[in-house]
Amino acid sequence: MDTIVAYEEARKIRDAQDIYCTKAEAGLWDSLASEVPKDLQWEALVDVLRGKVKSTSTLTLLVTLMVLRGHCAKLSNEFEFHISAIHHAHSAYLVTPLLEKFYGSKPAVAMFATNARYQQEAYRGSEFAPKILNDAGFDVIMKSDHPVLNSRYLLYEAAQAHLYGLPANKAIQSVTTIPAATAGFGHRLGYVKPGYDADIVLWDSHPLALGATPQQVFIDGIPQISRPVKGHKPAEPHDLPKTPRWEKETNDAIEYRGLPPLKGREPRKVGFVNIACLWERQNSAESLMKVVSEKKDGVMVGTMIAGLSVAFSNSGAHPLEDGAIFKNVTALHIQISTGGQPGVSTQIGLLCQILLSSDDSTITKWFHEVTQGTLPLIVHVNNADVIARLLKLKSDVEKMTGTPIRMAFFGGLESYLLAAEIAAAHVGVIVAPSAMGSFLYIKPLADETLGRSRAFPATEDSQRIIPGPPLSDHTVITRLLEYNVTGRLESGKDGKLAERESRRHITKSQALALASTNLEKIFGIPGSPSMLHGNLVAYEGGDIFDPESKAIAVVSRSHKRIDLF
Repeated sequence: MDTIVAYEEARKIRDAQDIYCTKAEAGLWDSLASEVPKDLQWEALVDVLRGKVKSTSTLTLLVTLMVLRGHCAKLSNEFEFHISAIHHAHSAYLVTPLLEKFYGSKPAVAMFATNARYQQEAYRGSEFAPKILNDAGFDVIMKSDHPVLNSRYLLYEAAQAHLYGLPANKAIQSVTTIPAATAGFGHRLGYVKPGYDADIVLWDSHPLALGATPQQVFIDGIPQISRPVKGHKPAEPHDLPKTPRWEKETNDAIEYRGLPPLKGREPRKVGFVNIACLWERQNSAESLMKVVSEKKDGVMVGTMIAGLSVAFSNSGAHPLEDGAIFKNVTALHIQISTGGQPGVSTQIGLLCQILLSSDDSTITKWFHEVTQGTLPLIVHVNNADVIARLLKLKSDVEKMTGTPIRMAFFGGLESYLLAAEIAAAHVGVIVAPSAMGSFLYIKPLADETLGRSRAFPATEDSQRIIPGPPLSDHTVITRLLEYNVTGRLESGKDGKLAERESRRHITKSQALALASTNLEKIFGIPGSPSMLHGNLVAYEGGDIFDPESKAIAVVSRSHKRIDLF
């Protein structure tokens, strides 16, 4: 039914109820109907008009905001009800004057901190949106939209919003008092004060600091962690993290409507002074997947093959630019699925058959390169039992061919159980908590991936994970590094979190390697022989590990250019 018609019906019932109550209060009993006017179909809308039920709206796309804003504003003003919040409003910061036309006070905006540009509706989202909305007088709420982001680490969204300019007090309020008040529970939730239902969390450092970990949680006064792990952390995370100045970037986000130019200024020469530290860094690479499939012996091989990956430079404007792609095929990716058909044994048996096959089809030629030791085989797997079967397969095939296979596991949440065996087999592990279940999930490498570096046993294949602090001293990464396994984190930004959470088990050098050179080793990508042949990234306010730092220059020898930001 048309929305306006629905609200009209609700208004008629509300007005009839008001008339009924007015007559009752006046003692006009003879003119009263036998019962209060009501209709269950419109009961909820009647309460919305009376302000008893909160009304929210999901407005994601900028065009939707601009078109439906007029409709929503007209609707809320005509029927005089307040819209308490709009959700997924990635582009709301671009149309703040329009949102002010809603009836009553301004609506709160529930959004992610940096998880944007993943689809058309979020294409113009900006990491500076929370700051811009707050400056315009809007209440900002950080959300997870679980399982899009893990709701267990919702506070990390607040930390990210603070990093990009949202004041610290507003960042804390965005996950406490503001959502409580917006949802209509501000009278009993959101504060630590007498008469309120408050759970208490004690942190080992400032809650907005990277790697902040709860040491104890009190629910109804009862401690929830029986033996919390306590370890040493550097002094700086205990304080409120300093953040860079983002005035220019914030203005650019508005001027370019969420899509500021990525290209910086190009001076002829540049000099650096007052250098505090220098890390040698080689080119990193990410993977693009192309899915291929082929039937063999009645089994769909394509259900196992995730694709081929390509190594490319993030600084390339397009694939045809000189140096944009520096290795066309870096690895063959397959995934071993559990809990379905065909079974794990069938899949591994088929993999062995293809590896040893003499067939020269389009698909098997890539497997031949694997057995010849010229192409890495990346297996997407979490389960330790499957990992053990794959290690046995690797050993058997190598004995038959006489050539070592270059293998690595992607996911690897239970790989620490076989750390010694993995190290002995010279197999690498790309720890990727988002690669859960029997499917391949590829997502943009945004700051949100830091929240994903903390694994959770969401599927049967990840039931034996190491939870990490405060429940355990170690993590999957620290256990693998103990046995000198070549490990890599799913995102370069995860290196920061791994170093902070490791309680000194991981050095900064190791964290940098986890985010860069270890990937080159796993994929066999030729690294830069020296810093002069790679890219030099300059940070202001600290190094890559400091939250108050930001990249201000990139010097690229390969592209023969300097970019200043």
